[in-house]
Amino acid sequence: MLKSYPENMEDLVEFSPVPTSKIDEEQAPDEEDESKEIFSVTIKDRQSLEGRVVPIDGSYTKRPIAAVDSSSVTLGRTNNGIIAAIKAAAVFPDTVETFGPFIHHITQTNKNKIYNYFMKDIFGLSTTQTTPNLSKMPDRLRNFLERFVQRYATSKIYDGIILWDGSLGAGKSQFDTPEELMLSSLAFARKHGNCVIAVTKKTTLILSSNQDIFSVLGGLDGPVMVDLTDKIAVFGSRTYKILGNTFAAKLSYNGLPFRIDVSSSESTPSSMALVDLIGSTSFYHGYPVQLRNAHIYSKITKDEALACQKMIATKYNIPIVNTPDIHKILLSPFG
Repeated sequence: MLKSYPENMEDLVEFSPVPTSKIDEEQAPDEEDESKEIFSVTIKDRQSLEGRVVPIDGSYTKRPIAAVDSSSVTLGRTNNGIIAAIKAAAVFPDTVETFGPFIHHITQTNKNKIYNYFMKDIFGLSTTQTTPNLSKMPDRLRNFLERFVQRYATSKIYDGIILWDGSLGAGKSQFDTPEELMLSSLAFARKHGNCVIAVTKKTTLILSSNQDIFSVLGGLDGPVMVDLTDKIAVFGSRTYKILGNTFAAKLSYNGLPFRIDVSSSESTPSSMALVDLIGSTSFYHGYPVQLRNAHIYSKITKDEALACQKMIATKYNIPIVNTPDIHKILLSPFG
């Protein structure tokens, strides 16, 4: 992480920190938000959906579980770029490890070098993609850190389950996680006998009758899961693919339903991996507690953000500039 930070902070002439009141809204990763994708499920109606419910007989194998999540926040703007912080957390059966916050100064001059450092030197990818816009770079660095910690978590447990926040979708755009990186991460998990289960909080799944699939599942007693792998498609997308099997599932009796993607190990079918997850952990409104804890521990708090801003200003003696909120000046009190 430190090697990927080539810009000299001493060269900065001004720093405009983001108000701490906006830290939470700044900390909203969009990498795994697939709510803008419209997923068509070629299942006609509720009756047809219920006919595809995978039976759960109560037998399972108790497995160790690890979960990974991350966050990023823009700390402020400088005379030639932005300063961002990224953080990740890995939750294991008996411990929690956090990574960061790591601080990066990203500019139009160095963003290609930083981006390609991760792509080539860290993950060893043979090809590179177009570097994202400067405003998207904090989230892309967050994503790289998360992928790195996912591999670390995979190496720490065997014959277990690795929980990812998001999906196993690839090919959404040139700026998302490269398919080559996703495939190598999933292969690394299988090498350790681990299954990867990705839980998406925001997505759109509709039956061919235009019914929301989650509203249908919400009326069924849980745990319940429906295999959608051979029945799912994305409107208007020729490149999107899911690197695993896709389920709509309620993982607890009174829990919320989610879209869940599963990359199984050689010895465990995808549906059995979900059954093992149900038997191996507890849930918060149907959401695995390990994944919830990973989110909590990876969040950059306002106090941490403020401490990072103060360190930047004092250590490098950068003059603070309070940039006016043009939106409020022009549109207040209506905006």
